[in-house]
Formats: sequence, C-alpha cells, structure tokens
Amino acid sequence: MPVRQRASYLFSALTLCILFQSCVAVTQAPLSVEEDPERFIRIEGRSGDEHRVGSSRFEHPLTLTAAEWERLLSSIQVQSHKDTFLFTTAKNPPEPAFSPEQLVYLSRGLQKAFSRAHPDEFVVFGFSQTRSSQLTELTTGGWFVEGQRLHLILANYRHSVSMKNIRDELWRDPLHSNASPSYQVVPGPNQTLGRERGLAGLFSTDAPELLIDHKALLEMKPTPPATLSPVGSPLVVPAPAPRVESSLEERLRVLKKLREQGLITEDEYRDKKKQLLDRF
Repeated sequence: MPVRQRASYLFSALTLCILFQSCVAVTQAPLSVEEDPERFIRIEGRSGDEHRVGSSRFEHPLTLTAAEWERLLSSIQVQSHKDTFLFTTAKNPPEPAFSPEQLVYLSRGLQKAFSRAHPDEFVVFGFSQTRSSQLTELTTGGWFVEGQRLHLILANYRHSVSMKNIRDELWRDPLHSNASPSYQVVPGPNQTLGRERGLAGLFSTDAPELLIDHKALLEMKPTPPATLSPVGSPLVVPAPAPRVESSLEERLRVLKKLREQGLITEDEYRDKKKQLLDRF
C-alpha cells in the first residue's frame, strides 16, 4: 500500500475515533428519565452551558436509594416574600420546598437519573401546575455533585406565568430564572448557600444554589416525630403554619368567601379586590 494512502487511512481512523469519544462524553440531546405534561426529570449535557464556569467535571454517577433521596429532599426549606415588591422585608415562615407528591416523584426519578448521569451532565427537573385558565405555576431547577457535595440550583419556585411561550421556554431550559427570585432557600444542618446575595443580588436573575453535604446529612439521626412516606423513609412532619396564598386567584377566592360569610362589607370587598388587582 502506498505511504500516502496509508497515511490517509490512519488520519480518517483517528478522526472517527475522536468524534466517537466526543459523542460518548457529552449528551447531545436531553435524555428523559421521567416526563409527562406536568412534570419531568431529564439528564442534560454541560456542553456550552452558561450556568457554570470552569472545566471541572461533576462526580457522577451517584448511587443513593429512593429513601435516601427522600430524606435529603425533605430537609430542603424555602422562604418566600409576602409580596413581590423588590425591597420588601416581610417574609413568610419557612416551608418544605417540595410537596409529599413531589418528594415521591423526585426521589424515584433522581435515583434513576444519577445512576445514569455522566461527569459532564446535569440532572434537571420541573413541575407545572395550572392555577387558572390564564395562570400556570412553575418550579424548575437542576442537580449535580461537585466537591463531594450535592448542589441544587432552584431556578424558579412556584413562579406564575401567563404567557405560553415563557412557560415553554422555562420548560426547555429549567436552569434559567425568568425573574429575580421572590424567595430564598433556607439552609439547614449540613447545608450552605452557594453564593452570597447582597444588595447587588437584588437585581440579579441568578438562581439560589444550595450545597448539601449529603453523606453527613444521611448519617444524622432522623428528627422525630416522623411518618413513613410511600417510599418508606422517615418524613419529618413540620409544625402547622398559616397557609400562604400563592396566587392572585386564590386570594380573590378567599376575599369572596369572607364577603359571602358576612365577615366584610361589600365596600370593603370592592376596595380590597381593587388593591389586589392593582398590585398584580
């Protein structure tokens, strides 16, 4: 075989080898682990992502049971502002970030996703809940393991959207925050915040990032009292807290009920309704 032809074959083989390794190393399209119209868990490649800097690789795969995932998830607390004004200081009491149904769904889905995830992939999730014919409430974010700690990026938390194109955009890119967060993640034992949020953070759409020392947290003795969830792990029952109305529709419904029960006058009902609509 001529030397030139042999060199051409070697170059072609080397090129194919490089392309093959590149395809194996990076997920070209999201891999759906669990997905339906109202919720999803996907594996997405880091290639070209704008949410993280640096070239470090994630410590994936991660092996945890569904019960261990549920215990980690049930430890995450979120505190929202009483209204959406930029400089408000009033806050609602901390509450669990995920409902019991979401805990079960995420626990099983994250167990599957992290057993398959590569070091260059995120695990992302989303929940969608219809509040009215015009309003949809979204919670989206992502997970990864770096530096022996589990990271949660909570990009959107119970975020109300009225435009379908915005909803579709956040569904496609669950790590994108649509607005400055009107909530904060409250770190518990073996948890820290990933970045400081000073005055400049009020004008940033960067999502809160929670770092969890998952090994230390799982070694802790569960806090009683507890009940068993469908997954079978201890689920801490939080102290009862006043219900937080999370949408305009719910607040108007409560206001109407107060009028029907005679607890407020017709004039008070109209004035309060106008205030709510003006603030929306």
